[in-house]
Amino acid sequence: MKSLFRISPLAASVVATVGLSPFSVAEETFTLEEIVVTAQKREESLQDVPISVSAMSGEKINEAAIPSMMDFAAYVPNFAVAPLALGDVVSIRGIQSGVLASIEQSVGSFVDGIYRGRATQSRFSFLDVGMVEVLRGPQSILFGKNTIAGAVNITSAKPMDEFAAELSGLYEVEHEETEIKGYVSGLLTENLRGRLAWLTRDMDEGWIENEFNDKHEPLTDEIAGRVSLEWDATENLLVSFKYEMGDWDNLGGSTDQIVLTPTMEGLMQAAGYDATPANGKTAIGNTTPGIDYPGQGYFKGDSDETALRVDYSTDKGTVTLIAGYSGYEFDRAVDADFYNSPVEIGFEEVETYDQESLELRYVSEFGEGFEFISGLYYQQSDLDSQAKSLVNNTGLLLNRYAYLEQESESWSAFAQGTWEVRDDVRVTLGARYGEEEKSAAQGVHCAEWDTFTANDALATCATNQFLLEFTPHDFTDLKRDEENWTYSVNAQWDVTPDVMLYSTLSTGTKGGGFNNFALTDDPAEAEFEEEKVKSIEVGAKMTLLNGAAEVNVALFDMDYEDLQSSVYTGNSGFVVKNASSADITGLEIDGRWQLSESLMLRGSAGYVDFTYADYDTAGCTQAQIAAYTGSGACSQDLSGESTPFTPEWTGSLSLEHEIELTQQLFLRTVIDANYKGEHSTAADNDPVSMQDAYTLWNLTLTLGAVNERWDVSLVGRNLTDEEYYIYSNDVPFSNGGHQASFGRGANYAVRGRLKF
Repeated sequence: MKSLFRISPLAASVVATVGLSPFSVAEETFTLEEIVVTAQKREESLQDVPISVSAMSGEKINEAAIPSMMDFAAYVPNFAVAPLALGDVVSIRGIQSGVLASIEQSVGSFVDGIYRGRATQSRFSFLDVGMVEVLRGPQSILFGKNTIAGAVNITSAKPMDEFAAELSGLYEVEHEETEIKGYVSGLLTENLRGRLAWLTRDMDEGWIENEFNDKHEPLTDEIAGRVSLEWDATENLLVSFKYEMGDWDNLGGSTDQIVLTPTMEGLMQAAGYDATPANGKTAIGNTTPGIDYPGQGYFKGDSDETALRVDYSTDKGTVTLIAGYSGYEFDRAVDADFYNSPVEIGFEEVETYDQESLELRYVSEFGEGFEFISGLYYQQSDLDSQAKSLVNNTGLLLNRYAYLEQESESWSAFAQGTWEVRDDVRVTLGARYGEEEKSAAQGVHCAEWDTFTANDALATCATNQFLLEFTPHDFTDLKRDEENWTYSVNAQWDVTPDVMLYSTLSTGTKGGGFNNFALTDDPAEAEFEEEKVKSIEVGAKMTLLNGAAEVNVALFDMDYEDLQSSVYTGNSGFVVKNASSADITGLEIDGRWQLSESLMLRGSAGYVDFTYADYDTAGCTQAQIAAYTGSGACSQDLSGESTPFTPEWTGSLSLEHEIELTQQLFLRTVIDANYKGEHSTAADNDPVSMQDAYTLWNLTLTLGAVNERWDVSLVGRNLTDEEYYIYSNDVPFSNGGHQASFGRGANYAVRGRLKF
């Protein structure tokens, strides 16, 4: 069994003023195992990287039985993932992108060097992970594009020189979830290593009871796999290849009603459904052919990714070439009236995406007081999104068809140099120049029932336009051509061998684009501008207690201009606008402490003060819409308010204890608490959307063989059965109706693993 610590050869006296130990003297200390990251495109100790970054190995993720990116985010300060009805929202320090197809993520994900700018590309990011790194703040020099808020840098587990294999099976009792995953790795020839990893996951009994179809939703059916090869072509040349695929066919959602008007309650009660708000029940479903989805809806699709990497190393540095393809296609449907209603509404979306990229970079290894990284990056992508909004208004069938066909091409050149001014001071300067061209066709029309076939000659087209808020149009020649410079200036000072201070001034941009839900014939509605940020960060990375503890602190202040936001109109559409500006300040702290030979403490805390400096075009609440008498879409002024999904305080605390019961058996206990402060769960900051502060408690007990051949775990998540919701929004065409996506309640699983 791998040791969690290394005993220091020196005993240490620990004084109380350090602030980490309740004891005045410790007879011995334990040195933490070093965490090595690639946040700056070279392998470095986490404690030497002068940015706010959190990292966790795949081994630790498995030990704590963290199942998904959303659950992992709770352990990282100022990082959140919220699953919405139309897609996931990923945010860092309160910056996020919404869910529309035309808006790329403000938080860029990179898996083995391949950029994943769209949420669907990252559905299986936790497949056989080697390391996950979360870099907070704009990362605009060394990472691809559109990383204006931060980057999630994931490294897959690598092929091994010796044969190794693992098979893991998990069964969760409460929701009848089964997960089987594993890998096999080893030498294929003298110079060729391989690794095959796979994952299947099924859930047959979700946590929301849908009285409409007599099922518990959501239900999942997912499979993913990856094959990786590493070839030592020569002593200096390493060639790596991977192919990854994923397939999913999921049914339903986690939506429950939270506020109902008396009229809506009466309709549901008359239909025989329980209309009690927030009771873990819903009645979402339609009976009209064409929108009679099996419950809340469905989401099915597939993805694949291929990457070829070539590393040529010399005694002066390494040249790296990464060529990649990433793509997906999906078919998604949502029961968009969100309850059993005489007015039945369905939304369906079909999307395909293809991306090719090429990166060439050089990382120096001079070792003489100056190091640099330089490179070129190219990316081309094609997006095809089609959507239909279907309404059965007491027998009158309406269908709105919207589409976006977009091509994007970008390239950039970047360089970053680090000078060792003296033994304890380093200065890093970086710059990136980029150009991006986008061209698109966008339109919206009346359509034949339950088809993607436009037909503005329909007899119902005038009624269709009025109720669904659109004017038929085709924009066939939308174009954008942007170029920008970004820069970063960083200074590091090794105050002592164990304390490093740093400060960074950096800028970032995120490209503009086109609104796939532009509903009027005004071309200005079809386009939104790029957003920009200037960020200042100061921090400290400290190793304490003779290596037994680490504490990292970062303070930041960011000024955003032209923030991109998707604004819900209150009935059937979204408008993409640029909020004028936002000021964001905050704090991040994380660390770990080897308390004893068998006890490890980990913790983190994040504080964010997010204020819209000037945002008078935000979407209205239902109450505001009901009282609105003006022309055009209703809007409200959120200047001085905060952004949704962003509490002021978040935090996590984890305690890991491991002992040998016998010479053959060990017992590991991991208990953690994840805290999230009060925050809005809707983009319009409606008071009914406020989620109170809550804490989720998790526990994993693992009994296993000291030789690491097998282990069995009992896994409990949300042990106190905390009730909380992740996202909420208005119910279309229903003043006073609100729906919310609820988090998973208490759940318990047993997991077994075999290693060979």
